[in-house]
Amino acid sequence: MNAYVVAVSLKATQMSENDRNSYIVKSAEVDNALMQQQHSVDRRALSEFNITKFVQDSITLGPGGVIGDCHYAFTLERTDRGVVLLSIETLNKHSTDFRTLIVPGQLGENILTSGIDLDNLPKGTILHIGNTAKLQVTARRNFCFKFINAIGVENVQPNQRFNMNEVGVQACVLESGVIRPNDPIVVEIPPDAVDLPKRLESIPLARFRKIPLTKIR
Repeated sequence: MNAYVVAVSLKATQMSENDRNSYIVKSAEVDNALMQQQHSVDRRALSEFNITKFVQDSITLGPGGVIGDCHYAFTLERTDRGVVLLSIETLNKHSTDFRTLIVPGQLGENILTSGIDLDNLPKGTILHIGNTAKLQVTARRNFCFKFINAIGVENVQPNQRFNMNEVGVQACVLESGVIRPNDPIVVEIPPDAVDLPKRLESIPLARFRKIPLTKIR
């Protein structure tokens, strides 16, 4: 199967440095409270954390990730994880599992791909996209409560679990460039590439059903 870009997205925002730092700290606090099954998290606080991005005709990669994306500023000093990639195969699987339509950008990915098993690519894999852009896979994406916030807690079924290895990967920018839907992707696996560490296979989502998360589209 040929590999190509299905959609590209970003979430532009105007945030001061203090606002960005506050967002990061508060996000970590809410995530920790949920994982420890502390159900006193304020609904209004949860509604602030929306990972959904918006589909674009193109995105431009720079040293810190996707230029104009809200995470670009976060990653200027962490350029190893500036771009988030998710496969449409995984997105469709989550749509089936949660019995709802999850659209491109809803889970916060910058690049939605087709024809690549992203979740099983080794660390160090190089992705040549379009005419000039080049990315290198650096880590498995972290699972957090924002996935469930984006999907909608009302779509979480009793006893449902979430596979933490099906959330996409993060990558650094090796070469800048413009990426558009339908751009071809060439996968290059260097000889020194190593498997990404597997996370716990899955986590129960019952704790999220007990908290009135706000569904944001």
